[in-house]
Amino acid sequence: SPVVQITSLEFYTESTQSVNYEVWTREGSFKDFKGSYEGWTLIAEGSVEGRGLGRYTQIPDDTFTPVSIRGGGGEDGTRAFYITLDSKELIYKLGNGPDSDVDVHASSAELEVYEGEGVLTYPFPAVAEISYYRYPRQYLGTIHYDRLPCKPYSVFGHVMDLPCPDMPTSSPTPPQPTRNPVTPPPSTSPVTEPPMTPAPIIAGVTLSPIPPTMVPTLTPTISSVPSASPTTQSPTSSPIVPMRAYIVSIFRNAPERDMTSREIEKFLEITTEFLRRHTQSSMVIEGVEIWHQKLTLADAKEGSVTWEEEEEEEEEEDGEAEQEDLNVFPDDEGEQTTDMSMSPSIRRRLNDKKNFSKGQLKHEQKVEVPKVTAVEITLIIKISVSTLPENLLGNMAAVAMNENQVELLSLLNEQAAFYTYFKHMDGIQSNSVEFVTKAPTLSPTTYQFFLSNQVI
Repeated sequence: SPVVQITSLEFYTESTQSVNYEVWTREGSFKDFKGSYEGWTLIAEGSVEGRGLGRYTQIPDDTFTPVSIRGGGGEDGTRAFYITLDSKELIYKLGNGPDSDVDVHASSAELEVYEGEGVLTYPFPAVAEISYYRYPRQYLGTIHYDRLPCKPYSVFGHVMDLPCPDMPTSSPTPPQPTRNPVTPPPSTSPVTEPPMTPAPIIAGVTLSPIPPTMVPTLTPTISSVPSASPTTQSPTSSPIVPMRAYIVSIFRNAPERDMTSREIEKFLEITTEFLRRHTQSSMVIEGVEIWHQKLTLADAKEGSVTWEEEEEEEEEEDGEAEQEDLNVFPDDEGEQTTDMSMSPSIRRRLNDKKNFSKGQLKHEQKVEVPKVTAVEITLIIKISVSTLPENLLGNMAAVAMNENQVELLSLLNEQAAFYTYFKHMDGIQSNSVEFVTKAPTLSPTTYQFFLSNQVI
């Protein structure tokens, strides 16, 4: 392949704060050049605000010095990059190979990206401290490059290295004509035999016409009648197998029934346009389907519990009515006696003491927040193109619905005049799931059939 020019990089971090970055590079592999900046060149340095979960963070173009990778592959066509943050915010993936710089984990028509190593400290630990190097690891990000850095010269053939070759001049480069002829003048009579072949046809000169013959010299052929439609099949377009992401969303304050077919159609129309608008920088959504819907319960308001004070009610025991005015207390001999003539104030104090001993006190009690009906909807999102790994697509869609739920609810509530199902919806909670399973069959099936048809 020809030379390419790396123009920028994107990396993955879940931080939404400002992070400090550095990008170093060298020609060839990094394997024998770890633990030191010797032989490395700093091509990018600065600070950038992280874009957070589900989004790549791009290094600004004005801080990145473009570098080239020679064409042809091999050691000469290899370039190593070291991207680092001064905080533990950089995220990468576990690799699959036996060692770093062995397996290719991403490629295009011009580039192959090999698995590398993770470095656990900033900037470079000593190479002897092997516990700070983890391998193999895979880069999570985007590489921006120009595959024709020598335009328009590249159209004449592959350019294998930079700088670009000199462009051809726009005016003729032969020498100017001489003032006097350099050939002898023509002779007055022919010096060669007349040619036996007819003179060549010269452009711009009309030949004398050939007289027509009385009859055709060739028998005309009969052409077939053209068909009304093409006789060959039209070419088919390449099949596109979309990626899929799955999310489960709970819509609070829904009616106690499932959506009708018309309500489903309107819901998918609104949700599809909403997700396309909020994810268009990272993915191209072909469509959205409802896989399953079911009724559930959700909190009617924010928070889960409140607290209030109330008195505990004690059941009356048998005979308590008779003891309300009958006071019993021990005498000097330890026997219980009854005083019917005790004053009302003394009896009240004794009764209060008895009630205190039975635990008739005020205390705090939990009160649950009331529940409302909600609908749980499982969505399948079909994606044709994405700059993110497939396992992060569902997270990005769920984050878009949660962070912009006021906008989505407003779009649904606007349809209340024609679709009453969405009239009172007032909350959304979305989460991504790795896969969805098929619905159960009406009759028993074999265990092997069950296993082979689970993952969608």
